[in-house]
Amino acid sequence: FENDGRGRFASAGGQAGGYSSLPGMHRGLAFGDLDRGRTQGDGHGFAEVLAAPGDGRILGATIVGRDAGEQLAPLCIAMTNGLGLGRLARTVLPYPTRSEYVRRMADEFNRKRLTPAARRMFGAWFRWNTRS
Repeated sequence: FENDGRGRFASAGGQAGGYSSLPGMHRGLAFGDLDRGRTQGDGHGFAEVLAAPGDGRILGATIVGRDAGEQLAPLCIAMTNGLGLGRLARTVLPYPTRSEYVRRMADEFNRKRLTPAARRMFGAWFRWNTRS
């Protein structure tokens, strides 16, 4: 894996970790880029999540680093209960903790997706502007 300079890891092929052959949205974050990793000087490791396009349903995750098992718990709960990254973004988490990666990945997911209301609005705007 290589760090892209913004705390995200990617394999040489440009896809995150072992999920490169699966369809979906890949998110990766280095623990060294979290505030807790910076304050404790313990930034070794990373988390990556594979989410379904559209609804952000979590399909899988990999966590490498200290307390990896404990860090995986929120994602296991989300997967078991059908919660996607969009719903996790609304969760209030303690700060600063190593579990901050969940909020950061969920926030990134929400910033990049097009909501159904926005899709309808843009569709109407494009239809109105392209009419003959």
